[in-house]
Amino acid sequence: MGSNVVLFMVSLILGIIISFSSTNWMMCWVGLELSTFSIIPVMYFFSKVSTLSKESVMKYFLVQSMASGVILFSGVMLFSMELKLLAYSFMVGLMAKLGVFPGYFWVLSVFMGLSMFSLLLLMVLSKMIPLMLFGEVIHFVPFVFILTLSFFSMFIGASVGLGQSKLKMMLGASSIGHGGWFLAGGMTGDLWIYFLIYSISSLMLIWMLELSDSSFMKFAMLISISGLPPFLLFVGKASILLTMVNINPLFIFIPCLSALLSVFFYLKFSYIFLITTTVMKRVNFKFSSLSVLLSFGTMSYWFIL
Repeated sequence: MGSNVVLFMVSLILGIIISFSSTNWMMCWVGLELSTFSIIPVMYFFSKVSTLSKESVMKYFLVQSMASGVILFSGVMLFSMELKLLAYSFMVGLMAKLGVFPGYFWVLSVFMGLSMFSLLLLMVLSKMIPLMLFGEVIHFVPFVFILTLSFFSMFIGASVGLGQSKLKMMLGASSIGHGGWFLAGGMTGDLWIYFLIYSISSLMLIWMLELSDSSFMKFAMLISISGLPPFLLFVGKASILLTMVNINPLFIFIPCLSALLSVFFYLKFSYIFLITTTVMKRVNFKFSSLSVLLSFGTMSYWFIL
């Protein structure tokens, strides 16, 4: 890792610290921009130098720039002039930053061209400041508005994931779906617990996909990020669902349906790793049997001679 990458990583972490430690929304925006424009060179460095990776980085830059402009304009009107109607556009800008409904259109194409480490940055670190700002402005908009964004994100993430055949695009669909759970967690008070569990699960998943040779561990990590019991992410989802049941039992229908649909594509990709392991074992067994037969034949030949 070069010194330039270390510098940008430090800037990324510094931007997060500035936003979380500031009491002024403008300084939060400055920290958001510092982290956003620090993550772009890191993404480019760790991704393969190809047309697809350049296109992904450029598309991410353009989307984040437009979202930042919307957040800045809406924030000035909302916090300085107290035009609460602009809270809706402020929220839309944050949704584009997070990559959830209605700003999810860039996620799959960007994820497809990036490396696994870059995906980890997008799935975890890039979401921290927008989620913090989301928690600050959630009281400016109606409960039904956030609920709608959350449910659409969950369902779209699950539906899009069903049609994917590439791992990175599946992770993009997963990111959209989990973004909906973040929004639901913001309404129930479980946002940061769910985000912490999701971050740990995502870190373990990317680590296993990149560094582990064990197909079973890759299978287990893919299942864990789906939220199935007894994995840790199930605790986060169950906590959100239990709180929503107390608000209105009907509210859990879309989250449960989306979780059920998501399990299908998680199991599909997990099954691929298991098949790969089984096939490799069979191939190794065949080669081992062939080696024994050849050795036995050679020994028999020399014995006859």
